[in-house]
Order: sequence, then structure tokens, then C-alpha cells
Amino acid sequence: MGGRIEQNSWNSGFDVVSDAVCIVDREGKILRCNEAMAELVSKPSTEIVGTPCHEALNCNHLMLDSCPTRRMLQTERRESSVIENPAGQLPVIVEPLRDCHGEVAGALHVVALSSSQSSVGEVSNLYGDRLCRLGLLAGTLAHDFGNLLSGIMCHAELTLMHIEQDHSCRQSIDQIRLAAQRAIELTHDLVEQHQLLDRPEKTKALALPDILDEVVRMIAVRVPDKISLQRGVSDDVPPIMGNPGQIRRLITNLALNAIESIEGKGSVTIRCEISNIDKKFISSCFKAIDLSPGPYVVLETVDTGKGMDEQTIANAFLPYSSSKSSKRGLGLASVLQVVRNHRGALHVISQPGKGTSIKVLFSPAI
Repeated sequence: MGGRIEQNSWNSGFDVVSDAVCIVDREGKILRCNEAMAELVSKPSTEIVGTPCHEALNCNHLMLDSCPTRRMLQTERRESSVIENPAGQLPVIVEPLRDCHGEVAGALHVVALSSSQSSVGEVSNLYGDRLCRLGLLAGTLAHDFGNLLSGIMCHAELTLMHIEQDHSCRQSIDQIRLAAQRAIELTHDLVEQHQLLDRPEKTKALALPDILDEVVRMIAVRVPDKISLQRGVSDDVPPIMGNPGQIRRLITNLALNAIESIEGKGSVTIRCEISNIDKKFISSCFKAIDLSPGPYVVLETVDTGKGMDEQTIANAFLPYSSSKSSKRGLGLASVLQVVRNHRGALHVISQPGKGTSIKVLFSPAI
């Protein structure tokens, strides 16, 4: 189901974009493209995939140092340029795509067809503005759709309560209820991603143990009887600077992911402490910036679940990537985004059959 969700999201999302969009790897080879890109190069997408982007766009005359994709790999930030193509001068924007380690794994390559007469600077600003407005629109619409879908699901549940178990329509109504529930989960993901656009400008000094207690009380009712949920907090934990809503979601997602990893009997422990972290430990973390050795507030979840191998760990923080069959949403992907927003780091230790430990490092508030 997860693969179909991703494929459908691409088809329904990028194929309605008027600009030519593709995803390329570090070598510039196209991994995926939308219909506008296929129309621009007058080839079906099946022939474009695997082709270097400069060849697909018939831009072989470009000097290497002027290629925006190559410049992006050097600077690891958004680059833009104007390319010469049989269709004319086309503004191009290249946005880095990072893997779970924060390393640039490829790029989102956008040929701004709708702005072909604009300067590169104007197009780049327009692109950033579009992303911002799209995020705001998605967040607003997600709230409205969530309310509509809740009504659909509630009416389906009421109908199920009033019809016989063997009624011919019962299975169809139950499918309506399940579809509405899945759609609600997706809209919640949209809301969450919109909220994650709030970088920690909206921060304040937070007592992490207090937020941990709040989350544990909230999720305790969702813990199966066979799973023990425990907490441990040191007395000397200093405050951190953070966004309370994002930190709350981070702890919730870590805890629920740990609980759902356990099949049958087991335990989940959430700890919070101040600890001196050395350079070797930091080097093995997922992080967005270089951190210095020293004292950090450490939030750790430890579970006795089925654990993960190295490949699963590498993919665990990608959206809709999950070892669970539901592959419901953004879970650990949003955890990593919160960590990056707070200029922290994340460390994972796991082995198949031996559970998982996830540590999140936060700098103490000065």
C-alpha cells in the first residue's frame, strides 16, 4: 500500500504542475519526471528516466561550471540558472534532496516554463514564495478536509451500528469508514508538515521532563496491556530552547513508533538526562550541522521490539517508509525534521530481534 500511496501522490501532485519537474541522482540522471517534462522534451517519461538531465534537455553545450546541478552539489544549497534550449531560454532551479544522514543524495530539478521570461533571481524568489504559499494552503485545506472526513467516518460508523451483521451493504460501508480514516491520517500529516515550517524562531526555554510527562500521560491509554511503558528522568536536566509543539510531536512519534514495533509482550522506556557527548558519538549521528563535543540534554527511547537492520535504519526516516505494514505517514521523518529545526542530532542503535534505542541530542539553553 505504501508504494501505491507514493506513486499516486506523485501522479496527482507533480503531474498537475505546469513547470517541468524531475528528480535526479548525484550524477544528474533522471529518476522520475512529470508530464510537463515529457512534453518539453517530446519524449515519453519511460525514455527520459535514466538519461542525464542535460542530455534530456538538449543542453550539451553547457559548460560544467555553469550547470546548476553541479553547482548545487558543491554548495549543497538551491542553485538556479538560465539554459539555452530549442524551446528558448528556460530558467532552471535545482533544489538539493537529502537522505536520512543529511547528505545530498540528488536534486529536485525544476524548469520554470510558466516564468520563462523572468530573470533567474525573480524565478528563484518566485519559487521560494510558491513553496511557502503551498505550505500555508496545504495546512489550511488539511484542517477543512479533516473536518469533512470526520463527518463521513462518523456517519459510516453510525450506519454500521444500525444494520445487521449480515447486511449486504455492511462490507462496502466499512470500506468507506476505513478509507475516511486513512484520508484523515493523511490530512493530519499535511497539518504536521505545515506546522514544521515554523522554524524555531518561535522558541522558548522548555523543561523537557515536563513535556515528557505530559506525552506519557496522553499516550498511556493507547498502550496495549502486554507492553510496559516506563519513564526515567534525571534530577539535573537543564532547560532547552525549543518549539513546544514540535518537541511534543517528536516525543509522541518516538514513543508510538517504539510501541508499534513490539509484537506481543515487551517494554518501552523513555529517558531524559544530561550527558557529556564525545566527538566519536556525534560523528555517528544524523545531524544537519556540525556539533561540538560537550554536555547535551539527551532524550532516549528504548524498546524491546523486533529491531532494524542497517538498510531499514537508513530508510527509517524517509516519509512513508516503514517496517510496519500500514506505512501510515510521516512518523520518524517528522522526528528528524524537528531535530534539524532545533539544530540537534539523532542517534540510532538497533539490531533485528534485539530492539531499538533512539537518542536525540539538544543543546542546553544558555
